[in-house]
Amino acid sequence: MTGRRTHFHVMGFLACASMLLTAAPVAAECTQLDPWPSFTAAAPSAQRIVVGEVVHSFRDDSADNAIEFRVRVDEVLRGEGAAGLDFRGGTRSGAPSTVCGDSILRVHVGDVLAFAFDARIESAPGPVLAVAWVRGIPDDFLMPGAETLSLGRVHELAPPTVDRPLSSGEPDPAELPLVPVAIAGILLSVLLLGSVPLFRRRVRPS
Repeated sequence: MTGRRTHFHVMGFLACASMLLTAAPVAAECTQLDPWPSFTAAAPSAQRIVVGEVVHSFRDDSADNAIEFRVRVDEVLRGEGAAGLDFRGGTRSGAPSTVCGDSILRVHVGDVLAFAFDARIESAPGPVLAVAWVRGIPDDFLMPGAETLSLGRVHELAPPTVDRPLSSGEPDPAELPLVPVAIAGILLSVLLLGSVPLFRRRVRPS
């Protein structure tokens, strides 16, 4: 009986040691966080793209990064957008986790960011959120993969659209065909020239 107990103890010790050894590489990977999708790659397929400034922090982390915050929307480049957006509960990109550390969106008040919502990228089975810093600098460790882009570059990736409202469903004058307009002008000229003799004064012979 004593031999069997010793055998079981040895086997248990070896099993625990094996688990610790196999867990060591995973623990080492936890020194990094999941990368964020590229805004440049996500912009073409994004359903909604807005640019705005972080104006208020509801909650900061221990390093004074805002993890719950409000954004004032300054530009809606694609889709529909409200005047402000609230990010609560730790915002994630939606991309699959590739390392053991999950990454949430961390910003600072005063940062200006471009957001690409519901984008499709090759490495993710579902829609993702991508962000790019227009003003401010993302933390390389806390926001790995996040891009810094100029506003001009963001506009190149998602050109702003300007809707020109038309009244009562009538066509825009600039889109009217030129031929009918030219014909109307000629007819108007003929009518005016034909009416000139009616207004001439008759001159009596002397």
